[in-house]
Amino acid sequence: VGVDTYVCGNHEYYDGHIDRTLTKMRDAAEPHVHVLENDVVVLNGVRILGTTGWTDFSSTGDQVAASRVAWERMNDFGYIRIDAGYRRLRPADLIARNHVAKTWLTEELARPFVGKTIVITHHSPSSLLVGSKHDGHLNAAYTNDWPRLIEQADLWVFGHTHEFVDVELAGCRIVSNPRGYPGESTGFNPAFEIEM
Repeated sequence: VGVDTYVCGNHEYYDGHIDRTLTKMRDAAEPHVHVLENDVVVLNGVRILGTTGWTDFSSTGDQVAASRVAWERMNDFGYIRIDAGYRRLRPADLIARNHVAKTWLTEELARPFVGKTIVITHHSPSSLLVGSKHDGHLNAAYTNDWPRLIEQADLWVFGHTHEFVDVELAGCRIVSNPRGYPGESTGFNPAFEIEM
């Protein structure tokens, strides 16, 4: 049995509570599966940092407008619950989680480490990679702009945009190989592998 790392995307939280769903996933995981949310695991001398990396809606330059568009058009705000009263998720909740994740990543990437570093997020670390499926401020719901973090990693793996990506930015290889929805054309390659 190999070792697996798992970072949640937005759909894992649908029809559930954002914190309780994560706890249930961790409790249900087999010993070889690491469910990561602002967590580090070192495997075979490779440091893996994992977080959903929720967006702060700022990548299109108008956080208020992008938050409003996301609130109106993203299913997340109807299907994900939060807090003790199980209220509907709001953009402000994701902005707060974004700040926690970015602070955590900044601190972890600053720690000296001998070996390669992989960062895994659901949201894209760069608006340059958001793709063409969404327009205007809705793009901000799929990405962050974290150039200083990108340059500190060797490999960054993300999802959420549903488009294949394999590029190098600031010395970091950035990849996304999403299967997507049934019947959706994403460029998914089931044989895609990365050797560190």
